[in-house]
Amino acid sequence: MAEMTPDQPVSRRKNFLAIGAFLVGFYTIVPFLLGGGLSQFLPPSTEDLEMALADATVTAVSMNRQQYTYQLDDNVYKHYNFNAFEAANPSDRTGMSDELGYDPSDLGHYLRRGDRLTKAANSPHLTVRRGSITTHWILYSATPESKLPPPQKAFILDGDTVIIP
Repeated sequence: MAEMTPDQPVSRRKNFLAIGAFLVGFYTIVPFLLGGGLSQFLPPSTEDLEMALADATVTAVSMNRQQYTYQLDDNVYKHYNFNAFEAANPSDRTGMSDELGYDPSDLGHYLRRGDRLTKAANSPHLTVRRGSITTHWILYSATPESKLPPPQKAFILDGDTVIIP
């Protein structure tokens, strides 16, 4: 009968390499997944577009890390997030503010308790009435303009220098 040789013990170096590879993978993949990295591969959410509001009143406001959620018409079981809506007038869209760390021109930062909201189902337009002031907002991701690729930046060659506007 042939003799069986005992298995060679795994070296400590291989153990440390395996643990290191696991930690590197864990700390690069998990933040990607939790940070919304999968949203690039999933179809866009249609919840905001399909939502219908008929003269709904903002009754409560919650804020966490500059992300606002709202309760409408005293419904404590449903929270709404209006951060995807932007000002309908393009000149009112300021974009991300480096000083503030968020986009102050989105609807999530505009709404206050007592505002009244109106939106038809499957329409990207939303109307907010605050007293006698009426403002109009748009779900930009649902408009045809959002599907266009961003404009290409032209390179300007000036001798040995490349200028990117």
